[in-house]
Amino acid sequence: MNPEDLLRSRIHRILLPMANFQSISNVDSPIHGDLQALRQGETLLGIYSNTPKKLEESVWITTRGLYVFRGDQRDVVDYSDMMDVRVPDMPNDQKLLVDTLLVSTHTVEVTVPIKGGEGRFKDVWQFLRFLLRVRDDFQGHQPKSE
Repeated sequence: MNPEDLLRSRIHRILLPMANFQSISNVDSPIHGDLQALRQGETLLGIYSNTPKKLEESVWITTRGLYVFRGDQRDVVDYSDMMDVRVPDMPNDQKLLVDTLLVSTHTVEVTVPIKGGEGRFKDVWQFLRFLLRVRDDFQGHQPKSE
């Protein structure tokens, strides 16, 4: 399977069961914000909303990467550029309070808020699993440089 097919499959299996995630085919209200933000040839596949219907607190999942919206700030991370995905360092007894992921590339570390779910069923753990798998899928299919 190519990385985009794997991505769509992982969205269906891992993200779709989350209450805060909507696939783009199931969004029941106008898309938050402006799709002009997407790059040429890129398709929006789903939206994870930390605060329903607010662009300021959402993560867009596209065919090429993540768009992370926090307040007036927007970060874009391509799946193929992801080096590391992890939860912030904290004592083990605090792990159930985690509501962010840290996604590192060669040049930047982006904080990704994932606030849904409760306790050991927090969405952040499934989102972490999703991003780790997708990172591996896209890095395993890098075009060979000559």
